[in-house]
Amino acid sequence: MNTTTKLAIASLALTTLAACGGSETGNTAFQNKGQNLLAASQRAEAMSLIQSSSLPTSGTANYSGGMLLVLDEDTPIEYGMIGDMNLNVNYGANTVSGNANNFIGEDDLRIGGNLAMSSGSIDKSDPSGAVFLSDLDGTLSIGNENLTVDAELAGTFGGSSIFDSSPNAAIGIVSGTTVSNLNGSGIVDGIFVVE
Repeated sequence: MNTTTKLAIASLALTTLAACGGSETGNTAFQNKGQNLLAASQRAEAMSLIQSSSLPTSGTANYSGGMLLVLDEDTPIEYGMIGDMNLNVNYGANTVSGNANNFIGEDDLRIGGNLAMSSGSIDKSDPSGAVFLSDLDGTLSIGNENLTVDAELAGTFGGSSIFDSSPNAAIGIVSGTTVSNLNGSGIVDGIFVVE
C-alpha cells in the first residue's frame, strides 16, 4: 500500500465519521463517542506516516480508541455505530491482534457482542510506510437482531515524523459482509483510530 493510499485511508476516516454525525455536538452516548473519535482522527491525520524502516523491530505496544461501523443491509436504511477498540502490536513478530466492543448505535441503543481480530500481520514491504492487515469477525446483538460480521481491516501507523520509532497512533478502514437473522445479508464499512 503506497503513501497515497494510506493518506486516502486517513481522509476517508474523517469523511465517514463526519457523515455519521461525529461532528455534531450533543449529549447522547453516540454523539459523545463520535466527538471523541473525530478528535482522535484529527490528531492522527496531523501525524506523519512512519517509514517501514523506522518501526520498532522488537517489543510490544497496546493502543486503544474507537471504531465506527456503518451497516448497509437488505434495506434502504444505513445504520451507524461506534465502539471501543483495542489494538495489540508485537513489533518483533510483525503481528497485530485486538478487538472491538461496547458499540452504541446512532439511536443510542447499546449493542452487545464482540468483534475479534485474527491472522493480523504487519507488512513492511513498502518503504514509505508499513501497513497492517487483519480479519475482524464476530457477532453483534442489536435489539432482537443477531448480526454476524465477516470483515477485514487495514491500517497504518502515525508518529511525530516519518522517522519516529515509537508510533503514537494507528488509523485505518474496515470492510466486509454481514448476515442477519432478521434482515438477510449486507455489507459493513468503517474506520478506526487508536492511540
